[in-house]
Amino acid sequence: MRILSLSVLLLLSSYLNATNNSLRINEDTTLVVERFGWKISIPAGFSPTDAAHSRAAHERGAELIEKGTGVTIEDKTSVLFKYINGFTQIEALHQPLDLSNVTYLDVKKAVMDMMYQTFVSQMPNAKIDSSSTHEVIDGLRFEVITLSALKGDQHIFIAHTYSRMFDTTEFAVNVIYNKPELGEKLLTAFKSSTFKK
Repeated sequence: MRILSLSVLLLLSSYLNATNNSLRINEDTTLVVERFGWKISIPAGFSPTDAAHSRAAHERGAELIEKGTGVTIEDKTSVLFKYINGFTQIEALHQPLDLSNVTYLDVKKAVMDMMYQTFVSQMPNAKIDSSSTHEVIDGLRFEVITLSALKGDQHIFIAHTYSRMFDTTEFAVNVIYNKPELGEKLLTAFKSSTFKK
């Protein structure tokens, strides 16, 4: 079975390959992604990572998914950017996605199930919770998958993946954190971002 959704790779590679980066940007950074007509301001204190680092993280994530679920991953993602502050991060990607034989909501359901199973297999001593919903950001509907891992009474991580289709391209933004105050800064940045209509 082959799942062609970037959300699994996005979340797993972000979680399993979080790095600590000592370089911090002291001002907000405004990014404009013309392809999607998207403008977002990354809060101060987050540093960009390079594309090679992101690609290597995706490859390691794909290997872990395949090992944990038996599902073959075909990764056609392109990284738009990734900013980090220790473990807390935001990453935006896109990939072509053929929906000729399936609905996008069915794809998202399969992705959430796969993500849940992968984290359960990778973190057997943690309590993994998952949920899905949708949110409207600047007038556009995004499907949202949220996962969290709890060990005892402490969160190991909380992750939110926002995704939607733009024609035949899946666009996704992942925010993952273990410090709520930093995670909220990134969630606010994404929820305040704008898209050209």
